[in-house]
Formats: sequence, structure tokens, C-alpha cells
Amino acid sequence: MNKKIHFKNLFIKNYQTLLVIIFLAIQPTFLKSQDLQIGIEYFKAKEYAKAVIVFEKIAKDKNQAAQIHEYYLKAMMALKDWKSAEKFCKKQIKADKQNAGYLVDLG
Repeated sequence: MNKKIHFKNLFIKNYQTLLVIIFLAIQPTFLKSQDLQIGIEYFKAKEYAKAVIVFEKIAKDKNQAAQIHEYYLKAMMALKDWKSAEKFCKKQIKADKQNAGYLVDLG
């Protein structure tokens, strides 16, 4: 009976550990999604400086940068931050050489 209780406790501890691991794995994705929505809301409200700050954070992740490309670029252009816009476009071109849209945006 003692072994049965020990196995049950071990199972519960492993289950709790698994839940914590899953939660930690999902959390960054949720936070990125939240940041994306916040950045888009700032953009729509024409609060470009705030939007750029949020998009700048998201753009550090190559996978997420493509999602915000248009918003981020337009926000930088609205602020007349041409150097940052050019730098971002060049970074996008380097990350995805097949996307001709990035070349058009750079031009």
C-alpha cells in the first residue's frame, strides 16, 4: 500500500511539473499576441510613437517581424523616422530574401 501511495504522489508531482512546463511554454506566445494587439491599437489610434515602441519589441523575433511589417513601417514613416524604416526593411530582406514586397518597401 505504501508503494501505491508513493506512486500516486510521484504521478501528481510529475503532472504538476508538466502543467508548469506547458504554461511557461505558452505564456510567451500569449504575451507576444497581446503585444501585437496593443501595437495595432496604438497604430489605429494614430499614436505612432507608442506603436513603434511595441513593434520594436516584437520585431526582435524574426517570426513575429513579418506579422508587424506593414504596421511598423507605416508607423515609422508617419513619424518620419526614415533611417529606422530603412534599417527595418533591410533586416526583413536579409531574413526573407524571397519576399519581393520588402524590396519594394525599401525603394
